Amino acid sequence: MKILRFHIDGFGIFSDAGAELSEGLTVFHGENESGKTTLMNFFRRLLFSRGRNARGRLNPYEPARGGAWGGNAFIRMEDGREFVLRADGPKNFIAPAEGGVAVELDPNFFSVSREVYESVFAMGLEEMQSLEPLNSSEVSARFFAAGAGLGSASLPGVLSALEARQKEL
Repeated sequence: MKILRFHIDGFGIFSDAGAELSEGLTVFHGENESGKTTLMNFFRRLLFSRGRNARGRLNPYEPARGGAWGGNAFIRMEDGREFVLRADGPKNFIAPAEGGVAVELDPNFFSVSREVYESVFAMGLEEMQSLEPLNSSEVSARFFAAGAGLGSASLPGVLSALEARQKEL
């Protein structure tokens, strides 16, 4: 999955903000308190309908400048399909990007768990300091798969398929 562009109506310090993202790796950087963690949590909330940090505390990220809470992102899946994700209050919705009926987003829609996403693709300071997410075998397998160019394939799945094929021979 690739996030193509996003717009934040209101989320913490962000109000009426957004960007188009490049095809390559996108790194958000800035001074302390510039909104990097808030932006990361916007994506976490948009993708997985959760606003808890690594310690399980809830931050509602009420818009600091008033206005409506929420936002959207356009995403492209590996198979080329594009969708728009929309966060409105406690629920998130997904619809085909070219138009269509929006339905409530099922957190299992993505081929990656929240744990893997937060540990591999959107790791915050708390996760890096604890290094606890790196102990998960699923996370380790995803790191290996990403480094080996396996895409969304899981290392255990590839190994199982190879072992089954070997037994057939």
